[in-house]
Amino acid sequence: PGVGARMRCAAILCAMRFLSFAAAVVLSLTVSACHSVAVDDSEVSPPSTFGLTAESFVPKVRDAHAKQSSVFSVLAVSERDRTLAMEGPIHWGESPTDVRAEIESSNTDTNSVVRMIVLGDDFYLHGSAGMPTDTNLKFDLTDSESSMAKQGEFIRKQLSPMGLFDELAQAKPEVVADGTGPRIDGVKTTMWILRVDSKALPSLKNAIRMGDSLELTMWLGEDMLVRKLKTKVEGGTLIQSWSDWGSAADVEAPRTEDVVAWD
Repeated sequence: PGVGARMRCAAILCAMRFLSFAAAVVLSLTVSACHSVAVDDSEVSPPSTFGLTAESFVPKVRDAHAKQSSVFSVLAVSERDRTLAMEGPIHWGESPTDVRAEIESSNTDTNSVVRMIVLGDDFYLHGSAGMPTDTNLKFDLTDSESSMAKQGEFIRKQLSPMGLFDELAQAKPEVVADGTGPRIDGVKTTMWILRVDSKALPSLKNAIRMGDSLELTMWLGEDMLVRKLKTKVEGGTLIQSWSDWGSAADVEAPRTEDVVAWD
């Protein structure tokens, strides 16, 4: 891009922040009705762990997610009087470079919407204030100096349940069964508490203000697929949900003529 375009892009990138994560895109989006998670608290039954133990929880749940290939993910951080969130379809394979995602984010403070697309090592950003409506900025996630590299890793590892459980497998959290949960989207769930050093989850730690330790509450389906996650973060609460297993919409790159490479 020319000097003027570079100056506009630089100003935009400086303005984009996700909580304490400088140079990341501000995340926030109210959950759309068509992808809201239906929770039924009316059923009360004896506690069940679906055959899982504290020791087998992470490896068995990780294996269950490895057999899947796509999901619709919603992550929202409620912080005092504002909501920061992301939502969209995620597809994955055997490695992080197989991830395909199309995420919309906005901030209830600004009511703006930003679209991010990850296709392997390519990261596209669209909808930033001051940019033409048909322009997609393209970043290379293999560039260690790229301001978007950590943002891409957040999408790959936190929004993707496969990426999340890969990190948990390395983190070796303390795991406690917490009884039967409600039905979510018609699926019976069981509740689990995971306690972990926040530094062991770098994709989340780099994006959100939090203390040294995390207590994650997870709702797991009978199929051993995670349906919901909740945890306290600095100044608020993070809630993440997953739905449309195996049927999330596919992801495509923007048209070549609508892309401007950032270099």
